[in-house]
Amino acid sequence: MSRSPRKSRRADRAGGRSGWRGRRPGPPVPGAWLAAGLRLVLGACHAAGADASAWQAAPTDAASPTPATIPPALLPALDALRAAVADDEDDTARAILNGLRARAPRERSVQGLLDAFERVLQGRALVRSLELDLASERVTPPEGQAAPDQDAPAPPPRFRLVLEAHHAQPEPLTFRLPPAVLEHLVVAIDPRGVQTKSLEERPLAAFDELTIEPHTTLRLPLFEYDLPLGGALALRDQWAVRMHAGSVIAGSEELPAARISSALCEQTVLAPFLPHQPLEPSVLAEYVQREHVYLPPLLERTVRIPSERRDEALSLLAPIVERFQRERPTRLQEILPALSWLLHSTDGGDDVVSTLLARGWEAGRGKAASAGDLVLPDGRRAAPPDAGSAAAPSPQGLPAPSPTRGKQP
Repeated sequence: MSRSPRKSRRADRAGGRSGWRGRRPGPPVPGAWLAAGLRLVLGACHAAGADASAWQAAPTDAASPTPATIPPALLPALDALRAAVADDEDDTARAILNGLRARAPRERSVQGLLDAFERVLQGRALVRSLELDLASERVTPPEGQAAPDQDAPAPPPRFRLVLEAHHAQPEPLTFRLPPAVLEHLVVAIDPRGVQTKSLEERPLAAFDELTIEPHTTLRLPLFEYDLPLGGALALRDQWAVRMHAGSVIAGSEELPAARISSALCEQTVLAPFLPHQPLEPSVLAEYVQREHVYLPPLLERTVRIPSERRDEALSLLAPIVERFQRERPTRLQEILPALSWLLHSTDGGDDVVSTLLARGWEAGRGKAASAGDLVLPDGRRAAPPDAGSAAAPSPQGLPAPSPTRGKQP
């Protein structure tokens, strides 16, 4: 079952950064500041993709603040609040807002403006507590189903896409969002190392009014789909859902909900004749350094590396690629199909090498005495090479193109 990496989802949702990076508001210009402040409160969420109807508490009536009704002493703090909200510095904005609550007069106009900022921050806090997952699960035929005719072609593998959602709030949350966009990317690699891709988008109306109870995970099966391999060695199957902004209901209050994190999942589906056991990245790193390299075993080792260990494989390959640039440029061309697959690049060519080295996969190079002690970019150490895995079987049934050099090992 394929699931999305939680770390990347949280990175997409970073909105509660603390610290006020030494912002110095310029001299207050009451009319200009008021226009900018009201545009932010009435439309900041809209700029992030939210419906304007979510901003029901924004002061738009006759009591709305005017330059004459805002005390000049509050303008610098209000300017700092506006900037902090616009920059997603929610902790800083909360501290400024609390200070303004204590200092501001009780006129309805000023308090209404502060209430609108309050709603923005409350909605963001609820959205940040939401965790979304996508999972692609293999569908097994029900027991007792008749086996297909031996002479008939095998049916393509079938999967079920599932959306899971939970949150950390103590009360139910109801999300009212417009249809999301569900993206499906399939990348195929054939026995020649050539990649092709297809991208499909469809609307997803699962969140038109969806209630998620506390302390539970809501599991929502979406649909089933087939993945015909055709003549491919492997398919990379990726799903992503992009949420649009709307509103979230907590208790009796409806608040704006914007900048909702995406959910992702990825899996690799292998041709039936390939070994399906995951392969250690060190096996690929060892193979590309042999005296002779052949395309079928190179591709087999590449597509069997689990997607969650792709970064580890690239870290191992980066210093090897750099050395091949200087010493063995022909070998570098031979392994380009493997590098392209690992880098999610379908273009190929020298850009693949430049991308690999520019992305800093070699950050840990030189800090370790051996590949078994390699420091990865995220601070982890690579697992020692599996002594038994170096003899992993080559794929059976692969077309055997002419070797690049020498004889097949």
